[in-house]
Amino acid sequence: MFICSCLFLECHGDSTSIEPAGSADEYALQALEKLQEAATFMQAAMHQQMQRMKKYYDVSDKSQTFEEGNQGLLFDPCKKQGHYAKWHVSWKELIIVKKRLNDTNCMLQRSTKSHPFIVHVDVTRCGISIVVYQKKWSRTHSM
Repeated sequence: MFICSCLFLECHGDSTSIEPAGSADEYALQALEKLQEAATFMQAAMHQQMQRMKKYYDVSDKSQTFEEGNQGLLFDPCKKQGHYAKWHVSWKELIIVKKRLNDTNCMLQRSTKSHPFIVHVDVTRCGISIVVYQKKWSRTHSM
């Protein structure tokens, strides 16, 4: 916050250079103008920072490609009381992609009898073929 206020003072000058207000109404108007200028400045600074962070995320993002019928694993960060999280297997449950809704969401199904559900692509790993999990689908679903 201190850095932003220093940047604002550098751009708009020191607040002591403004003449004192003659009445309470003038003071309120000056304070309102200062607040509006500060809000506009901070909005621009936040937008610039957001664009910078988005650029860094896009560089490190390794998007997955999903197609109908792909198999994969679902991330389950379930934390139970009394269980040590280090030994918890978070990637479990074989899923099958039923439909790709857009770049970030897809419709998945746990088994042929379960209802489909929609999740974000960050909680799935597709294209993984694990023999143990494939037995579950091979009994009820032929691919």
